[in-house]
Amino acid sequence: MHSGVVSRRGSHEDRWRQALGMGVRKTRLEQQLTQEQLAERSGIHVTDISHLEGGNRNPGYLTMLRISSGLGVPLAELVSTIEKIEGELAP
Repeated sequence: MHSGVVSRRGSHEDRWRQALGMGVRKTRLEQQLTQEQLAERSGIHVTDISHLEGGNRNPGYLTMLRISSGLGVPLAELVSTIEKIEGELAP
């Protein structure tokens, strides 16, 4: 029974990471930025941007602040975009 809970939680967390990556990528492309430009603007290594957009990173609050600043959008707006995408990915 415990593994079922972990499985659901893992699935939700995977979906959140995927939505986060998609939201960052969508916003970056709307700003007509490359990953390299976002990395430079946010002070985050381009490899980390790539992993994040691929859904392979779960960034902390300060990293998200740096990314939103690099994208030129308020963090709340970026989170709203991510939540919308996450809702669309939900089963």
